[in-house]
Formats: sequence, C-alpha cells, structure tokens
Amino acid sequence: MNLRRSMAFGSICVLVAGVSPAALADNYFSFWGAYTDVKDFDFQAATGTLNTEFDNGYGFGAAIGWRLREIGTGNRLRGEAEVSYRSNDVDTHKLNGSALAGATGDIESTAAMVNVFIDFSEQSSFSPYIGGGLGIAHVEADGFGVSAIPNVLSEGESVLAFQAIAGASWDISQSAEIFGEYRYFATDDPSVQTSAAAGAVPTEIKYQTNNILLGVRFNY
Repeated sequence: MNLRRSMAFGSICVLVAGVSPAALADNYFSFWGAYTDVKDFDFQAATGTLNTEFDNGYGFGAAIGWRLREIGTGNRLRGEAEVSYRSNDVDTHKLNGSALAGATGDIESTAAMVNVFIDFSEQSSFSPYIGGGLGIAHVEADGFGVSAIPNVLSEGESVLAFQAIAGASWDISQSAEIFGEYRYFATDDPSVQTSAAAGAVPTEIKYQTNNILLGVRFNY
C-alpha cells in the first residue's frame, strides 16, 4: 500500500473512530466500495499533445451522516461528511493520435466532501434519494510515461471537487441498511508540469469520473 493509499485509509479510520455512539443518535455512519471509470484527457508535453486512456478502477470511502428535517410527507433532508479514495491505472498514452508502446502510470484522488441528500419515502424499507456534494480533492497523476521515457508526468494538486448522486437504500434491520448509488465525481482542472526530461511544460489535466457504489449504513 503506497503512502497516498495509507493516508486515505487512515483518514477513514479517524473519521469513524472519532465519533462516539452517543453522538450518533438518530444518525449513521457508512462504508462503501466502488467501480470507477475515468474520462480520457489530454495534456501537453514538449513533444506535443498526449491523450491518456484509463483502465476501469476502484474506490472506497466512509461517511458520518445526520438526518436533519422532514420535507413534505415522508421525505427527509440528510447531510454527511465523507472521505474517499479512487484509483485508475493508465491503459494507453497517445501522442498526436498514435498509441505509444509501454504505457505506465495511474491517476488517484483523495477527497473530503460535504454532501446533502433528499430521501424519498423514508418511512418505507425502500428509499430512493438524490444528492450532491462539494469539497476538496487532491488529484495525482503518478508515473505517467512510456518505456522509453518514464515519469513524463508525476505531479498533482489539491482542487475544488463536486459530485452529483442518485441512489436507493434498503433496510435489512432496524440498525442497518444497504445502498447502491451512481455518482458523477469531478474536480476543477489540476495545474501540473511535466518532468524536465519531457520539457518541464506547464499543463492542466481534467479529472471526471463515473462511479457505481455499493455500501452499508449503520443507524444509531
């Protein structure tokens, strides 16, 4: 487990351990895992425009949540604080449209978010919901390169992050529920610079992801 993954896992443990059961009355904490798809993006190097495509990846996260107030009949406003981590390996680097041999690298994000949801039909065992979130994410392009020129790009930046969420939860007991979600998670464009060997070119990358989540909430 590399340093960024260790930090992300440690943040999740601190977030959950730092809340006593008494403080969680009528609220919850949750854990989730995800399939993550990153949209291809371009960046500039001294040799020209590089386009990077990614393999399917994974993510995980945890949150502390608060059920706030009723909205209409059977609907409720919910808020939560969340930490998350996502990782995708590079599949292909293309230079001016031509694929390069021996592509390497991965892109990672570690985020802290504040989310707001509206739960519908909360009094039923099945409850759909929609929501969104804002926060900060550190996005890192790690070890981008090819066999001939490794580490063309190994930089990151902390930027504004946002997400749109749609999902549903199912009660499995009085104290637990499982949930499934779709999330669009993206950030402002991180400003990075290629390595000296690649011309030390300032550039920007785009980080946009589609995520399918499965998780569990424990209610108190």
